[in-house]
Amino acid sequence: MGPAEAEPWRRCRSTRVEELGEVVPGSVRAGRPRSRVGPALTPRWGREILATPKAIDPGEGARRHQEANRMMERRQFLALLAAAPALGKIPVREAGSVETVFKSPGPYPNGLQATGEGLWIIDGEDARAHLVSYRDGTVLRGFETEAVHPSGITFDGEAIWVASTYSREIIRADASSGKTLAKHFTPGAGVIYRMPSDPPGRRSPLAPPPEPAGATPAPAQPRPATGAHGLEWREGKLWAAVPPSRMIYRIDPESWIVEQRFPSIGNRPHGIGWEGDHLWCTDTNLNAFFKHDPKSGEILQKIQLADDDPLPHGMTIRDGVLWYCDDVGIVCRLKL
Repeated sequence: MGPAEAEPWRRCRSTRVEELGEVVPGSVRAGRPRSRVGPALTPRWGREILATPKAIDPGEGARRHQEANRMMERRQFLALLAAAPALGKIPVREAGSVETVFKSPGPYPNGLQATGEGLWIIDGEDARAHLVSYRDGTVLRGFETEAVHPSGITFDGEAIWVASTYSREIIRADASSGKTLAKHFTPGAGVIYRMPSDPPGRRSPLAPPPEPAGATPAPAQPRPATGAHGLEWREGKLWAAVPPSRMIYRIDPESWIVEQRFPSIGNRPHGIGWEGDHLWCTDTNLNAFFKHDPKSGEILQKIQLADDDPLPHGMTIRDGVLWYCDDVGIVCRLKL
C-alpha cells in the first residue's frame, strides 16, 4: 500500500501509467482472569456470608480482555521473532534480471495470482479484478468487487478470494462476475505498530518525487486499521500475509480457524507465492523476497532487488517464474 503501509489512503494519486512512458515488453531493469461470584467467607460459627459482587463495567472488562490478548500476542511474536535469522545471515539466492512485461489494466495493481487460465490482478484503487494474458496483459475478463482498497487475490479453483485491506475483510467472490459469496474478518487486523529496528517506508523508483512539505506541517492523522495483503490457496487452505500483526496465517476456510501462523521478517509483508513446498513472501520496505519453510516459518533464502528495480507489492509464482507488480501500474517478472 502507501509508502509506509501505515498512512491513510491517499485518494488523489499523482502517478499515472502514462507518466512512465511506453513500456516495451521484454525491457529489462537490472491465562485469562475470571471473576467468581459465590461464597466468599465461611466463618467458624457456621453462618455463610455472601460477598456482594462489585459491579463491573462491561466496557472496561472488554478493554482489559483486549489488552491481555495484545500482551499475549506480543510475547508470542517476540518469541517467534527471536528464532528468526538476522537479515545479513539469510542465504542470498541469485535470480534473473527483473523484466517489465506489461502495463496493468488498472492504475494501482496491488495483488497477483497465477492460474492456468491467466494472471489475476486486483487493483488497489478501483478494486476491480482482471484476468489477463501472461503474454501481453490482454484482459480476458474483468469486473468490480466489493473490496475496499484491496491488496491481494487468489483462486481456489472455483472462486476468487480478495483481501479487502481497508475494511479488514477477506472476501470470496464469483470468478466470473465478482459477486460476493462470503465475507470473513481478517485475523491479525489492526493498526500497524512500529519498532525501532523497522526500515523506513520505501517508494517506487518509478514514482514521481513527493511534493515538498509546506511551511506549516499538517497535523498528524490517526493511522487507520488495515487487514490482509497477499493471499494464496493451497490444498484447501487459505494463506494470508497480514502487516498489522506481521504474521502469515494458514486459515481453514470452512471454520475460519487459524491453524498455523509464523512471523514475517519485516514490517511490510505483501505478496506471497508457492515454489514447490515453500512459501515466498515479499517485503516491500525491504525490497526483497523471502523463502519460508511453511511448517516452521524458518527463512531459507532471500532474493534482493536492486534499488532501481520496480518496487514489489503483489507477487505470485508459476513455472519457475516469479511475477510481481509495482503499484505505479506495471507487472514484472524474473526467473527463479
